[in-house]
Amino acid sequence: MPVVIQRVKSSQVIVRGEIVGKIGRGLNLLVGLSDRDTENELDWMARKCLEFRLFSESE
Repeated sequence: MPVVIQRVKSSQVIVRGEIVGKIGRGLNLLVGLSDRDTENELDWMARKCLEFRLFSESE
């Protein structure tokens, strides 16, 4: 289950030409899921993303 984390000024998701979600400044996570991924693996990856240190102490 690959995950790519990007800092973005803005991001949006378009489905069939319609914007279904968007954010301003923040984090964009691109996640590749498989039907073989288990619930334990999903929980582990979610915790890893939440605990990942992305900003310095001064930010």
